[in-house]
Amino acid sequence: MEAIVHTKNTSLNIIFLELLSLTPLFILLGNIVPPFPIKLHLIGMGLIFVTSLFILLNNPNKRWYLYFLGFYLIIQFFQEFWNLRSFLDFFFGSTILICAIDIVANPTISNQTLNKYIKRFLSLLWIPIIIAILQFLKVIPITFWNATYINLAYAADGSVIPRPNGLLYHGSELSIIICFMTLFQFFKKEKEAFWLIVFLIMVSMMTYFKAIVGCIGLLFIYYLGFVNRGVLSNFRIITKPWLIFLIALGGGIISLYAINYFNLVHHYTGYYFPEQMLTGRGSIWNIYLDAIKDFSLFNYLFGAGTGSSFDLFTKYASPENFYPLRVNGKTDIAYDPHNAMLSIFIDGGMFCILLFALMYRMIRTQVKSWFPSERWNLRMLTGVIFIPLLTIGITIVIFDMAIYWCCLCFLLFKWKLFSINKTPINEH
Repeated sequence: MEAIVHTKNTSLNIIFLELLSLTPLFILLGNIVPPFPIKLHLIGMGLIFVTSLFILLNNPNKRWYLYFLGFYLIIQFFQEFWNLRSFLDFFFGSTILICAIDIVANPTISNQTLNKYIKRFLSLLWIPIIIAILQFLKVIPITFWNATYINLAYAADGSVIPRPNGLLYHGSELSIIICFMTLFQFFKKEKEAFWLIVFLIMVSMMTYFKAIVGCIGLLFIYYLGFVNRGVLSNFRIITKPWLIFLIALGGGIISLYAINYFNLVHHYTGYYFPEQMLTGRGSIWNIYLDAIKDFSLFNYLFGAGTGSSFDLFTKYASPENFYPLRVNGKTDIAYDPHNAMLSIFIDGGMFCILLFALMYRMIRTQVKSWFPSERWNLRMLTGVIFIPLLTIGITIVIFDMAIYWCCLCFLLFKWKLFSINKTPINEH
């Protein structure tokens, strides 16, 4: 019986990897091709989600997650705002990540097969990056067929610049793709990784997204200071202990300044964030803070309902906390929280924050066995998780983006294969 289950799980895992490796293509086609009757990327992601559920259903050790999913589905019926699609979108990432962790933990898929899907995924991941470059160079138009969504960047001189992400639904997806493409370079030979990351910094600058430029810049510095394993490690301008000290000192000074600044803002306005902060995100966060003030204990534990953010924005936006209402009067515009952790809390409460923390702990537990150096694991996890979260995640709900989780799954696969033949240099 165990052999039958094992064979069945292997077949499901192959189907899962086949579909997962095509996600960059699903996203592109879904936003270019008109819906027939729904967008292609929704069909693709739906198939991945259903396959993941079957994998977990056939794995007795992972059924706890399905019980958790069922529990949260029941919880939704007691919420004022929620919808089924948002529920599936919200739990898509955690579902496929648990399947990915199981694939790297149990040898049901050969390394050769896994490598084949990694190569396919990375090849397809370059396509939206190349498109963005060609859009920046005006070789490809920003709008094309069904891709009509355009982000605008406002320059210091007042000019308005269309961001080159028209073939994706939103530039946040492009930011995540560039971020993870940079993280994948951490597993390459040092000289090759160095120049590819420099190239990706230039690409990020072409998108006009400040968050992704800052993210890739920090990842580059982090790579040179803590991750690289070869030649450059012998030519450091500053020793690692001094680098850590300066980072801690700088972080402490910035934190003290930020606390004092936000306290002053709260003293004079009653809100913690200036409304024009980060191109208006301060105003958006103030609205959600007003909503959180009215949360019950139930909401603090389980959120306001998956998909509730837009309804909460409409309910709590006022001329006092949303400046467009003072200027334009009535508006039907509603925004998501524009912050990764705030979004999780709004939709799922503290229980879902703990779920996400548990998943990252599962990743850490898995990768600890891959290298003898605990420092190596911690450094890689910091680069993979915290730098994107504290840069892109500050302004974008990255956990709501399916491509984030697909990239994270393949990064985990790449990490496993890298660990087979590579060992970090001894640390002094």
